[in-house]
Amino acid sequence: NVVGGTIQYKASTDNGNTWSDWTTVKPSRTNAGTTLVKAYVKGDANHSDSEEVSGTIKVNKAAGKVTLSDTGASVPYGTTSAAFTATRLGDGELSVTDDNATAEASISNGTVTISNIGSLAQGTKVVVTVSAAAGTNYNAASATYTLTINAKSIANFTVNAIADQTY
Repeated sequence: NVVGGTIQYKASTDNGNTWSDWTTVKPSRTNAGTTLVKAYVKGDANHSDSEEVSGTIKVNKAAGKVTLSDTGASVPYGTTSAAFTATRLGDGELSVTDDNATAEASISNGTVTISNIGSLAQGTKVVVTVSAAAGTNYNAASATYTLTINAKSIANFTVNAIADQTY
């Protein structure tokens, strides 16, 4: 509060190109960005108006984060696809890439699917990077998942008896 008058404010969120009307409501921000502010005291009947002063309200973006349901898994040779889930802070779009020319990583509604892996040799590792673009209030971020192709077990089998042989 100010004795002798009322504080008046106006604000601009577009670098001063347009300004709000003067108001007694103190400006604020709810999202990351910068608001320019001008203020003065409108004098009452016994006081003159003050000079205008300027300032800024700046809200920085928070660190982004991508969370995966797991950081990796192993599947046996011949498995055709594998999946895991991914979430992120904020509203930045999620995308995926992988480091294998044969495998294909894709994302839909937070589920990451790694397909075309059925012919990858035992011992192959496919590294998938899930990235979140910078959004309204969060910076870009990424996380990695490693899929390892293991040897496939030989299914149960039986060997028929071999008849005795005569030399």
